[in-house]
Amino acid sequence: MPKQRNITPDLEVVERAIDVEHLKNRLTRLTFSESAWYFLAFCEERQFKYLEIENINGRQNISNYVDQIINDMKIPLRWLWRSCKPGAEIPRRYCSEFYGVSWDFYNLAHEYRWFELAYVYASAGVATLQLQDNTVIPIAPFRQDIRYEAYDRLCLDETPRIEDDVGEFLRKVQQTVRVSGDRFRYSLNPRIVNQGLDVLSPVLDRFWLPMSWQLPRYTFGDFSNVFNVLRVMTVIHHFARVAAAERGCIGMGYLDSILLMRKDELSKRLQRYTRLNVNIVNEIVHDATFGKREIRDPDPAIQPLIPLSSDRIAISPALFMGSDIERNFTVLLNRLPKEKEAYSRLSNEREKDLPGRHYQAIATAAFPVLARRIT
Repeated sequence: MPKQRNITPDLEVVERAIDVEHLKNRLTRLTFSESAWYFLAFCEERQFKYLEIENINGRQNISNYVDQIINDMKIPLRWLWRSCKPGAEIPRRYCSEFYGVSWDFYNLAHEYRWFELAYVYASAGVATLQLQDNTVIPIAPFRQDIRYEAYDRLCLDETPRIEDDVGEFLRKVQQTVRVSGDRFRYSLNPRIVNQGLDVLSPVLDRFWLPMSWQLPRYTFGDFSNVFNVLRVMTVIHHFARVAAAERGCIGMGYLDSILLMRKDELSKRLQRYTRLNVNIVNEIVHDATFGKREIRDPDPAIQPLIPLSSDRIAISPALFMGSDIERNFTVLLNRLPKEKEAYSRLSNEREKDLPGRHYQAIATAAFPVLARRIT
């Protein structure tokens, strides 16, 4: 691959201007606790309206939209993380101005992704850019084949149908919802969480890698247990909001759209619901907290617990309900040096074992079997 950076001095000037354009948005002048809450609430509102009001059907449509929301949250949260001062104040009322500002911020980041992609390709020497008036134009298309993108989006729906059991579970959740003006509350306890883990297990049990795999501080199974509980908690929160909106909660429950918990409360709840050692729970929570473990470019897809302040965690249903937890977990492991080493070793050992397992599985079929190692 060419190593020459195909970016002229005038394009570098444009690049610097583009990279700081987001600082003109008012969110960047708030504390992180405020700006992140406004932005997360905006994203939650987009997903809520799409799923519950527009009533979109079809797994492909829903999966595509939810995945897009998660991807579109990465750059804005990274901008806020780097530009906003720490704080502790959480907004307590709806502000149409900052809802609009969050929308502008979201759209700006969506546009920025294409500039970033073009400059990354040009920096790697695999694309050439030209500046024509106020427009950056690639001389030749750098995205000519979208077959992979289509393959990555389309999937066979093999999830078991569990509507009846889930419907009964959600009715129990919604029976506990209490509305007061523009706020809502509901019951969250071991019994309701365990019921959720049970009825949602066909959806939750999608980890294909061995649960027994041991990492330096916890196992794959430990991580799966914690994240399955977090996912059930966000499902409960989302459908409690649905019930609150149906009962006339002002703003459809916007002010409580994000599940907020103090770090010690979250740790205690996860310990109770998973029955794991508190140290293991705390290690997993720390790894999954946005910006922790010295990750240079934090990503909410792999670190979805957003630390609004030193002791307050934001849990956005949009970041959990449609996320591919195992895929994102393996990405996270590859960002952590010791975990990456352990994961690589485990993967290599499994790869050596796979040919024999595959051969045994198909040996009884009426087909000749030819095994070769691909290098």
